[in-house]
Amino acid sequence: MKETIPPPPRLHWALLLLFTVLTLGVFYLVWMFVQAAWVRKIDPASNAMTLFIVDMVLFVAGEAVAAAGGEGSNGETAGTLLVLAGIVVFVVGTYSIRRSMINHYNSAEPIGLRLSAALTFFLGLLYLQHHMTRIARYKRTGVLPG
Repeated sequence: MKETIPPPPRLHWALLLLFTVLTLGVFYLVWMFVQAAWVRKIDPASNAMTLFIVDMVLFVAGEAVAAAGGEGSNGETAGTLLVLAGIVVFVVGTYSIRRSMINHYNSAEPIGLRLSAALTFFLGLLYLQHHMTRIARYKRTGVLPG
């Protein structure tokens, strides 16, 4: 029987961090869409991709409004609020990925996946990538690394 769900993206979390630093965050922005695209394969109802797009729009709009308003203006305040809203939407998108992974890997492919809510909040996609790499290794070898 052919496996219909591809393994998660396999990239060590430390490499994700290194590439993020070397590209001044651009790699992280690209990788969040890679993760969201993969999650849609295990959970077609996932809204992570949409949330990440909204995050990017809010961030760019916030920066533009703040720059147009000038320092100390109402525009700067409005821009800052848009950026903060983008951060909230990003966190919600990260938790959306977490929820989809937990649901899938504890029902459709039960491996007993446990993901910390606190580590998801503080480490975000780096933490989720760590577990995606573990799952990819498990799918390749049949052994779930610790």
